[in-house]
Amino acid sequence: MKTDEMASLVIPSVEGTSSSGALRGRALPWPLVVVVLAAIGLAAVLALVGTTWLERPAVAAWRTVCLAIAVQALPFLLLGTALSGAINAFVPAALFSKMLPRRPALAVPVAGVAGAVLPGCECAGLDPES
Repeated sequence: MKTDEMASLVIPSVEGTSSSGALRGRALPWPLVVVVLAAIGLAAVLALVGTTWLERPAVAAWRTVCLAIAVQALPFLLLGTALSGAINAFVPAALFSKMLPRRPALAVPVAGVAGAVLPGCECAGLDPES
């Protein structure tokens, strides 16, 4: 099953949509509201407390380490996302059933070796059907 087919199963059509697809009279999704409220709250706290603590050496070192890790991981995340999308689009699921052993005790090491060959980020290759 391809991603666009799964999306039609996960996201059913919503009544009350216009021909352009925009929702009429619907509330905002709660995660968006939570993120916006958290951002406003963080901005208010920073405005009240001040930002002088952000210039301390420990915080500056933490920022540097976090940025370095993010920059080093980004190519692998992009590679894993592109590779996962290509596999999902062009490789039939039946091929994996044929290639992997039927017993899970043997299938896990085989899949682990295949994952070691492809150094992509594992979070980009999660299977929504598992």
